[in-house]
Amino acid sequence: MGVFDLFSGTARSPEDYVFLWVTNEGAAEITANSILSLQRAGVSGPEHIIVAVLDEATADVIGRLVGDIEIVLLPDFAGWRELALDVDREYREFGTQSFRKICLSRYVVIEDILKNRRRPVVCADGDIVFLRNPAEYLCSLQPAFRKHVLTQNDRRADHQSDEWGRQYTPGKRPGNSVVCSGFTAWQPVAHHWNLAREVIRMQLAQTEVMCDQDAFNALSREYSRSIMLLRQDLFPNGSLVFREEFLARKNIEPREFDWSDAYIVHANWILGMDAKVRALKEAGLWLL
Repeated sequence: MGVFDLFSGTARSPEDYVFLWVTNEGAAEITANSILSLQRAGVSGPEHIIVAVLDEATADVIGRLVGDIEIVLLPDFAGWRELALDVDREYREFGTQSFRKICLSRYVVIEDILKNRRRPVVCADGDIVFLRNPAEYLCSLQPAFRKHVLTQNDRRADHQSDEWGRQYTPGKRPGNSVVCSGFTAWQPVAHHWNLAREVIRMQLAQTEVMCDQDAFNALSREYSRSIMLLRQDLFPNGSLVFREEFLARKNIEPREFDWSDAYIVHANWILGMDAKVRALKEAGLWLL
């Protein structure tokens, strides 16, 4: 690994980063596709790739599809056991309680890695495909990254194209619900793991579990300078990349978007596992 500044909690080398996924059995295959894409981009080894899984059955599926990674069980985390979450093994759609619970689980693991392993974390949804290793670019954002959690910008495609390459200053957002919780980058400093804990607290503050993206957006307004959006041309969301027929919303005006310089492609804005897989296959982003 690279040299890590324990005093400042700052990653000084791309070799410091841990890439994290959290999944159940129903999303294991698409998660494996995401991991394989990162390995193809040059990141490998259990010291860099961690998958937190719901149970042994999920671990078996992931282990058959991809190797050279660390697989950890969610029930092995005391923080997860304390939550006593009843999470389905099968994939459930965005917005359902089971989907929200598996998303909540990742903040337990993020907090644990930041506090106990003292490693910076990039947490990715399973429907993300890596085109390039983003770690060097993330390092280039220092010192801002030490102070701010980095997140994907989820603003819909049909806004001004000259904003796609804009790097917003910390706390600045082009809308109220643009923070994407599906791709986030964290440093092992107290205000980062405290923010992860705050997301959990807010998700559990109501009778039903709140969507983590809604919680993240609410917290981004409360702690505006704790979060910084990434450039959309380098970290595009699904509304920028995929054809309208795949998108959950059909009123998005198509735009010509060149993602040749992107680090990732995120198949969000698409509902349903089958639709996500079809979209990735059509784009040549399915590796299994």
